Amino acid sequence: TALAERHASRLAGSLSMCGLVQGGVANWNSTLDPVFALRTLLAPGSGIRLTGLASPAAATEAADAMTGVLAEAQHSAAGRARIALAAALHNIPGWNDPSQPRPAPTDWDTQQSGQYQAVVGLVRFPAFVWRQEAESRAGGSMSWNTGVDYRAMLRSSPYRKEVQELYAKAGLSLKSDLNVLDRAPRTRADSKAVDWMSRTSSFTGRLSRPQLNIHTTGDALIPVQSESAYRRAATAAGSTPLLRQGFVDNAGHCTFSPGEQIAALHALEDRITTGHWRGSDPAALNS
Repeated sequence: TALAERHASRLAGSLSMCGLVQGGVANWNSTLDPVFALRTLLAPGSGIRLTGLASPAAATEAADAMTGVLAEAQHSAAGRARIALAAALHNIPGWNDPSQPRPAPTDWDTQQSGQYQAVVGLVRFPAFVWRQEAESRAGGSMSWNTGVDYRAMLRSSPYRKEVQELYAKAGLSLKSDLNVLDRAPRTRADSKAVDWMSRTSSFTGRLSRPQLNIHTTGDALIPVQSESAYRRAATAAGSTPLLRQGFVDNAGHCTFSPGEQIAALHALEDRITTGHWRGSDPAALNS
């Protein structure tokens, strides 16, 4: 997507698969939200650093500490409810492992179990180890949650009902925990790091060649809602005639079949050849 926006003269068109199309700043902010909730609600006195990680070793130490917190919390109903809340703040779906059957719509426990595994994966790599690497490039922390309204974030999450049900089952007050998040000290960003991340890793939505984006609906690493961010950017830039987005109903990150990838490529090739999006609707892609 960055190449498509910045070096369009080199391309006839582009195919973005499970892309981080919300951009770097939004990605690192949304990665901060779940671990902020986990530390605040499950380990408030732990001192686990969420940003400003000094070295790879420090990042690994923080990831290990948070993984231990998660493992202990998963053994109690209260802990599971709070993990589900953290997952909802990142829009981590309950079905994100393609090797497992899809949970029933109201099977909250199975959905939470799937979210737990994904949250562990988020903690082990993106939230700490990958963040430290990104911070070292940006020259500081490019993330903040000052001014974030976690109540509003939960209201807009498709997993709100699951969180409410698990809190009720655990006998916990969701309102009380959201109040705790409201009062907790927030994280501020380094403005120079934000500027660097904005320059290098954020998107304008200004396309001059056709782009097709496909995304799995059960992506826990880059939640499918990121596509909405790029759609808004393209709309603001007047590029929507050049953008098409398709969604594969499967769990996991980039778990496209070879046939799905080829169908997407053919749809893009047809658009490049004819100048019209004829084969990008769901029926044509499925066929």
